[in-house]
Amino acid sequence: MITGIDLEKTQIHIAEGYALHEPPISLPQQDAVQKNGFAIQCRITTEDPENDFMPDYGTILAYRSAEGFGIRLDEGNVYN
Repeated sequence: MITGIDLEKTQIHIAEGYALHEPPISLPQQDAVQKNGFAIQCRITTEDPENDFMPDYGTILAYRSAEGFGIRLDEGNVYN
C-alpha cells in the first residue's frame, strides 16, 4: 500500500455510512496523507465498439506478465 490506507476496508465503511474523517475510517486531510512509491493498475477487458461497446468475448492467444525487482503482481484468472 502506497499510502498505508486499506482502500477496500475504507470503501466498505463508506458504504456503511461513515464519513472519511470520523471513526472507524479516521483519514487525515488529503495533504497530510504520506505517499511511499507508485502503483499502476491495469485490467484487460474486451468491448465491441460496433455493438454500443457491450462486453465481448474471445480467446486470449498469449499473456505475458511482468516480473523483476520491485514489481508486484496481483493476478486474476482467465477462463475460456
